[in-house]
Amino acid sequence: MRSCLSASKNWRRRSESTKSSSGRRRQLVPDIEPDAEPITFAMQCAVCEQTGGRTEEQAGARSWATGHLKANPEHFTYRELITRPCRFEPGEWL
Repeated sequence: MRSCLSASKNWRRRSESTKSSSGRRRQLVPDIEPDAEPITFAMQCAVCEQTGGRTEEQAGARSWATGHLKANPEHFTYRELITRPCRFEPGEWL
């Protein structure tokens, strides 16, 4: 299984770039500044669409899915919901 940190590094390489009204390119990148919001995780059951609470720990989100499966043995399919803060970074002048 791929870690979210390596996915974040790959995401930065293929991030969006746009022109701003200031005549400068801007690039949308993951916000890794010290004051950035944390990355959060949640799991959602794809059968009934019930969602566990958001947590900063991936293991906490997955434990909700395990408990949901125990309570609903026919619910095998889940979605991992990751909230990653992003920001536009100034780039080259146009």
